[in-house]
Amino acid sequence: MTAKEYLNQIQLLNFEADECVAQIALLEETINNLSNEKIIATLEDAVDELNEQHSSFVTKAHLMVSNLTNLDEPLECAVLAYRYHRDYSWSDIAERLHLTEKSVQVVYEKALVSLEDYLDELNDAEEM
Repeated sequence: MTAKEYLNQIQLLNFEADECVAQIALLEETINNLSNEKIIATLEDAVDELNEQHSSFVTKAHLMVSNLTNLDEPLECAVLAYRYHRDYSWSDIAERLHLTEKSVQVVYEKALVSLEDYLDELNDAEEM
């Protein structure tokens, strides 16, 4: 998996988790407007399943983000986490880190190389 694929996977997991939350809210609203116990029970089961899926997505995303802390430069880790886990814009990241947007993008490019190297090391270790 390339660095970009890895980071996009984090974004996808976060999106899927957010979708679960939205579906749970919709189902719970629907449940509140129903009186048929059988339908309510079925929808409550669906809510439970969505809660489990949500938990799984969040856990996987957090695990992947925690791997970013293995990069040598904390600033690189921060830029990647803000961009792909928290979905911050370049200007938001720059403001938070007290840098210019250009500086953030330079750090980002270095972070991609660092993450690519880290992922290659993981792949090499798994192959042994």
